Amino acid sequence: VLAAELDPCTVHTLWLSYPLNLPSAPLSGGLEWLANDTLYYDTWLSDLYAGRYLESWLPANMPWDTYPLSLGLTLTDAGAPHTLISNAAVDEMGEHDWQLEFPSTMRAMSPLVIVVPSEDVIFVSGTHPSNGQDIPYTLYRHDTVGTGIATLEATLLGSFDQFTLGTGEFLHPSFTGFIGANARSMEYDGAFTTKVPDISHEAFHSWWARGVHPATYADGWIDEAWDMYNTTQGQSFTVEPFNWNDPTAVLYDAHPFARITPLNSYDHGRRVFAGLAALMGVDGLRMAMAELYAAIGLEGALTTAALERHLYCVGGEDPQIRQAFWRFVYGQGGNAPAPDMNYCG
Repeated sequence: VLAAELDPCTVHTLWLSYPLNLPSAPLSGGLEWLANDTLYYDTWLSDLYAGRYLESWLPANMPWDTYPLSLGLTLTDAGAPHTLISNAAVDEMGEHDWQLEFPSTMRAMSPLVIVVPSEDVIFVSGTHPSNGQDIPYTLYRHDTVGTGIATLEATLLGSFDQFTLGTGEFLHPSFTGFIGANARSMEYDGAFTTKVPDISHEAFHSWWARGVHPATYADGWIDEAWDMYNTTQGQSFTVEPFNWNDPTAVLYDAHPFARITPLNSYDHGRRVFAGLAALMGVDGLRMAMAELYAAIGLEGALTTAALERHLYCVGGEDPQIRQAFWRFVYGQGGNAPAPDMNYCG
């Protein structure tokens, strides 16, 4: 706790000095000191455990805050060349000396920063025309991955085409991806780190999660559930009517300081959207989500309440939609209360 009295309307600078170590947070990782004075560093963020966003490494704001970030990164006394991989705008000042500029739309869940021995990675880059939009991309493959980089690139670009067609425009200036056998599969703004089987899942998050962001930690279930409904092989775009006798389940924790995304967001959350598809039709649900995506954009954020309202109002004001949220998102028994008279405007 830092206690200090500051005059209003004044500007101050706070200097902090601390060693770079693994964060004091559940299942933290991302820092390995390797042989021959080399290292592997990865921001290694997670929404499944508390304290695993940017606050793992730097002083950071809450997830609903947006702010620019300037980050200077210097690697000294390295025994071999290293490569920086990031979704920031990067200016290489010299060997192993980088200046990173993250945009004003950045949140604590946005920054990807990886430093890896250069001999361990290869990359491919280009600009992909995807449904009328050109998407610049750079894809890195760690040498622990057996699949050829051309195959990985084709999988990524095919995913781009699916998502621009079914969801909408890619909202970021470019895409950066890192694939490793031991990588943490995690999404960032216009970027990912991933294992091979998770390429499409993590790429989709640059539309939902790090395109349209969750408004709070508690709203993080939405993007995981919708991602699973869109990208899970054999379970995407299914129709699974609700069984109103199933036990209640909580996806949204209303506590103001809820810090984690529930693990059941993936399986149960996917089934919630499959149940909504039974009420709205698959095409109707997908169209409703695409409309919401376009309306919110990169600078906005989505709450669970706003999602419920939107789907209910465009879904013919079917009371079963609100009942689904009441029982299978908020975890409440009985019947959902009737909405206000002007709920749908």
